[in-house]
Amino acid sequence: FCTLLLKINTSPIHLTENLQKIIMSSSNNEEVRLQGRNFLTLLDFSKKEVQFFIDLAAWLKLVRKQGTEPKCLTGKNVALIFEKGSTRTRCSFEVACADQGAKTTYLGSGGGTHFGSKETVDDSARVLGRMYDSL
Repeated sequence: FCTLLLKINTSPIHLTENLQKIIMSSSNNEEVRLQGRNFLTLLDFSKKEVQFFIDLAAWLKLVRKQGTEPKCLTGKNVALIFEKGSTRTRCSFEVACADQGAKTTYLGSGGGTHFGSKETVDDSARVLGRMYDSL
């Protein structure tokens, strides 16, 4: 039986046995490894990995509805960085992080950040990457 891990920065999150069964049934008994990967576009992922995300979302929705959602991100800090303002995206990320037990910091346009002007994006990403568990 395969152990599946999601990685948020340096701390692996062990998925429950129930979720492992759901994921294993959709991925032909192969392990899905996302450690050290960035989610910028769906094109960066295989069909199996995209199916993993869909199955994970369905499972999280189910356990949230049942009131049994595990708080996999308790004690984690997540920086929400938006180049353009987006009310629905910001709210959905903040609610999802809160549901999972994480704390969020919003860094968006007009919020006093200096991305790309006084501070380079690369420098900011390096510094914030040391402070936050996820960007």
